[in-house]
Order: sequence, then structure tokens, then C-alpha cells
Amino acid sequence: PVTTVSMWNARSISGTGPNDVWAAGDYDFVHFDGTTWNVLATDQAGNTTTQPGLPARLPAQAFQFGRVRAFAPNDVWLLGGRGLLAAYDGTGWSLVWGQDDAGTDVLLMSSIAGRSSSDVWVGGRDGTRHFDGQRWTFEPSGDHWSEQNTLFADVSGQNVFRVMGTNTWDGTLDIEHLDASGWTSFGQVQGNMWTQGWASGPSDVYILTQGTNSTLYHYDGKTFAPVALPCNATSCYGRNLENIAGSAPDNVWIVGAGSLFRFDGTAWTALAITNYVADITNEVYSVWTDGKTHGWIGGAGVVFEVSGNQVTQTSLGGHEELHTLVGRGSGDLFVAGGSAYQVAGPGGVFTTQRAYGCVFHFDGTRWTEQASGSGPAFGTWWVSPDDGSVWGLTGGGVVRQA
Repeated sequence: PVTTVSMWNARSISGTGPNDVWAAGDYDFVHFDGTTWNVLATDQAGNTTTQPGLPARLPAQAFQFGRVRAFAPNDVWLLGGRGLLAAYDGTGWSLVWGQDDAGTDVLLMSSIAGRSSSDVWVGGRDGTRHFDGQRWTFEPSGDHWSEQNTLFADVSGQNVFRVMGTNTWDGTLDIEHLDASGWTSFGQVQGNMWTQGWASGPSDVYILTQGTNSTLYHYDGKTFAPVALPCNATSCYGRNLENIAGSAPDNVWIVGAGSLFRFDGTAWTALAITNYVADITNEVYSVWTDGKTHGWIGGAGVVFEVSGNQVTQTSLGGHEELHTLVGRGSGDLFVAGGSAYQVAGPGGVFTTQRAYGCVFHFDGTRWTEQASGSGPAFGTWWVSPDDGSVWGLTGGGVVRQA
């Protein structure tokens, strides 16, 4: 006989045998014991769960269950929206990431960096998480506040930095460095909570505050000081700067407002990438460079290859905001992000154009889309310096490609 169960948008199924099968979807999580399908969590009855170890209620987004994986009857992992990650040990569930019984907000992950694949740091709302190769541990923000806890590593991959808001709520940001004794503050800047960073080493650090009235700061080993960027025909410093990357102290790139700003060790120059207006389709979000005259920029459904002052555009076939660009070399790049457009369907129902969590790979010749396994859009990506594994942050958790 055929046994069925009703689910909304079933996305993932995994099991260890005919009497132990798990299935997850947009609104439901179920288990088959060989005879009956049992509903373990559903969004169809007030966002409720019935499993020991999980909160009785979850935020609605957490019910967008993206993946379930059963390694053994006592080793099952469930990934959901809003950072939900739960583990089953054969007796009950434990909430690894997510919302607690008191209803406090989940850790919204926003940045990732590390010194190796067994020394990974993830920053988000209310704190930082660390992966030692075996398990994740949580470090609260303490006397800091931040929506983001921005993390980034230098070119060598051996120095990790963190940007955190102070508890004075006056726009002051603490800049910290990870050393043998832990996190140590070495400077402060003024700006909003949304930041990006890049460094060639401990004495050459840049902090970029994003959005309107963006500010760029540089640390020379002694103090942080603001940096003035030039204007060009489409953009002026201080408007909507988005991201920063580099390969050496004399090769630093910044993108935003349809423009590219480059530092050659002596001066900054500006290059228009798009005919920028206040429109998402003309924005540029991410940047990667492997030399003074060459690099890539991610836009809205397009990528731009920059060779000197020549810009070549390649369409990726959609309207995705491509917020992150990482590479293991000029012939091995990844660009990722998520859909930014919704289209109206029959009956006024809105559907999202293309899937969230989009990933494209460049092999040195062409860009091809890859299956990401993520429903939510991607944010920051990071390449581990020891084994070249690629790690990506999404609203559903951490995705790793070996």
C-alpha cells in the first residue's frame, strides 16, 4: 500500500531505512515510522511544534524548513529559516541555533571569517559563534550592541577582525583583533551598524560603513582616520558604498552607487561601472580582485569583469542582488545572493522571480548556476585559507562546499 502525508512545498527527504524516514517542507516537518506519518512541526496550526527540546512556538519564518539529513536513527539534523538549526539524538531535539522558549530573537547571521576550516567565526545579532571543527559555541555580545557583528580576515587569512557597536548607542564602533588571548579592541570609528572590512595585515585595516553617507576609515598601525574618495560622473564619495576587497596594500577596490574606486598605494581613482540612478538594476554590490588591473564586480543579475579601465558585462539571466564574490583564483570564482524582484500572478498572488540562495560559478571561461540548497538569500561568503573550502551564510544557516 502507498502511505501519503499532506505537506506544503516538500523540499527535502532523508532516512536510515524503511521505518525511519524524515521529510521537510516550507511549512511542515514529518516523520515516517514504517506505518504512519507523524507531523512533528507545522505552520498550519499556529506555528506549533510537539518535539521535546524545541520551543512550543517558533517564528513563522523558522517553518520554512529547507533541509533534513538523517545520518543515523539517533543523529538527525534539521535546517529552517531565521537561523533555525536543530539536532535529534534519538530521544529528543536540541536547538543549536534559533529562538528560545522566552521568544528572544534568533541570531541573525551576517558575516563569516576564520583562520582555517576548524577555526570559523560567524557574526550576527547579539553575538558571535565559533566552530572548532567539531561543534559550534556561542559568545554573547556582552557590553556591546550590534545588529551585525561584522567579521573579516586579512589577505593571509591568519588575522581575523570584528566590528561591534558600543553600548553608548552614539554610533561608535569598536574594532577588535583576534589574537592568542582572544578578542582585543584596537580602535574605534563612527558609523552605522552596517559595515564591511578589508585588511592586508594588522597595520593596514579598512572599515567601510555602508549605505547613504558612507564613510571609509583606514588604520595605519596607530590610529583610524577617514579617507576621502574622488567623485566621477555618476557618483560622489559618501553615497551608497557597498563593499570592499583587495589583494595587497597597493590594490584596494571599493564599489557602490554604480562605481568602482581603486587605490594603487598612492591615490584613489574612480571608474563608472553603470549609469547609476536610484534604481536597483544599476547598483553594484560585491567586488573581488586578483591584481591592480583585474577583478570582478557583482550587480543586479549581472557581473562585470574589469581589465584596466575596460568593463565587460555578463548577464546571469535574472535580477538577483549579487552581494558576495569570492575566489580561489582567477579561474575559480563564486558569486551569490538572492532574488530582488516579485511578480504578480493570477489573482494578485505575488511570486518571487527565480529562487533565493542563488550561486554562480566561474571556471575561467563561463559562469554557470549551481544548486545551493538554500531557500533564503545568501549574504557573506568566505574561503578557508587552509583547504580552500567555501563557506556561505544564508538565513537558514551555514552552507559549506568542500
